[in-house]
Amino acid sequence: MLEVEVYQVWRAAFAAVFLWIFVFARRKQATLGDFSPRAWFGVLFAAVFLAGSYAATYFASLRGEMSALAPIGVLVSLFVMLFARMFQKEKQPGASIFGTLLVMLGQFGILMGL
Repeated sequence: MLEVEVYQVWRAAFAAVFLWIFVFARRKQATLGDFSPRAWFGVLFAAVFLAGSYAATYFASLRGEMSALAPIGVLVSLFVMLFARMFQKEKQPGASIFGTLLVMLGQFGILMGL
């Protein structure tokens, strides 16, 4: 069990370093100063709830099979778009809504073994 956790930590650290390399290569680090306090609150809000979702998934997996939780995880992208629309007042173009629906259908298809 510890090996999986160590792997996930290293994978997340590698992804963070890799993404920051892209940020610095494109000279986009200066745009972080353009964040409004509301945007920083959104980032903090997202981080807290991401940690909460990992904790909830871990504790739920102790009570039953992960296959029962997987369909709920498919809905993450839908809820991200919904909350972005509700709280950040982001416009959702039709193409991104359609793409999200296709991704969700594909994920459900994979889970159902189609």
